[in-house]
Amino acid sequence: MTNTIQLQGIGRTNATQVQNLNVGDTVVWNFGHTSQVTGFIKETKTQLIVELDGNHTRRLAKTRLIGIAA
Repeated sequence: MTNTIQLQGIGRTNATQVQNLNVGDTVVWNFGHTSQVTGFIKETKTQLIVELDGNHTRRLAKTRLIGIAA
């Protein structure tokens, strides 16, 4: 079964858990905005700090579903 999530402005899109992201993956946000994963800053038991586009970071729960480009 493929995971999907509903994003504002674009509808259903493919998704994966944050813990399954890899460097180089493209993340899709609401309204079709995208970011590329450029690294991982820190990992805790339940969270991951992800570096996006080389200059932004996001603290995300490892089990959160996040949109990915197909």
